Amino acid sequence: IRDAAGKITNVASQGNSNVSSVEVSPGNTLSAQWVGSNLNDGGQVGLFRDNAQEIDVFGDLIALRDHLMDGNTEAIQNIDNDKLEAIEDHFIQFAGSNGSMQARMETQVASLNNQEFALTGMISREGDADIAETIVRLNEVQYAYQAALQSGAKIMDRSLMDYLR
Repeated sequence: IRDAAGKITNVASQGNSNVSSVEVSPGNTLSAQWVGSNLNDGGQVGLFRDNAQEIDVFGDLIALRDHLMDGNTEAIQNIDNDKLEAIEDHFIQFAGSNGSMQARMETQVASLNNQEFALTGMISREGDADIAETIVRLNEVQYAYQAALQSGAKIMDRSLMDYLR
């Protein structure tokens, strides 16, 4: 929001306060989203504005800008410095949360890759065993067929003259 001179006076959040979660394994959900602002005293912590923690990143930066433009060094030293430290701590908290979430996701990816590798090996062994068993059965049937053909050929090889002698 800008004033008549075009200077920013406020930043209005237009984000979504709902955070969706994704099931990464049975019973294990993760959410890689944060709400931009939380104007209530409860619920998920807002990244840029949170009433419960008294964080208003853009409001405090606008106030710092105004104090710098007015040359109000006392306000900068007494108020703005503390607020900037609170904002820094707030962002460090979110960075830590993001890092732990990323580590959980990487662990989950490694676990799923291991499961995939194990399943692929099991499927391959089952497929290989079936192929070997099928080849053995095929050879047995082929030998029986050849034996039957040879027996039939020997029987057919006899002529009426062989029986008359």
